[in-house]
Amino acid sequence: MDSVFELLDRLEALIARGSSVPWTDKRIVDEREALSLVQMMRARLPAELAEAHRIRQAAEELLQRAQEHARLVVTQAQEQLSQLVDEHEVVRHAQTRAEEILARAHQEAEETRRGAEEYARQVLDDLEQGVLRVLMSIRKGKEILEARGSEPLDRR
Repeated sequence: MDSVFELLDRLEALIARGSSVPWTDKRIVDEREALSLVQMMRARLPAELAEAHRIRQAAEELLQRAQEHARLVVTQAQEQLSQLVDEHEVVRHAQTRAEEILARAHQEAEETRRGAEEYARQVLDDLEQGVLRVLMSIRKGKEILEARGSEPLDRR
């Protein structure tokens, strides 16, 4: 099953193969084949958008897992702090150690969160670029078809 991008490549190839109309920048293409490609693109777009939605959900789940991991690390660090403080002679050492653990846990949590957000942002940016390319190709195809539709019948 061809992707939208493969169908767009086929539409471009169809236009490139079309017969040139002398003294114009117009081409004559097989209308049935062009319309068939446009219909196939319309049919594939929901699948492509569903894939984009799936990717976005996966990125959100990754971010959620990272945040949960960060909460777990902080909780464990706090539990370690409580255990270290229990003994009277090592209170100062325990506090220092616990603060280091908490600082490291917060740093790891922040790094994990930033990494997950950056990944999600990159996935969404890539998806946005892909959708924009598809939309531009569809518009170009429609413009070509509309330009053909406005020509007098004897020029077709």
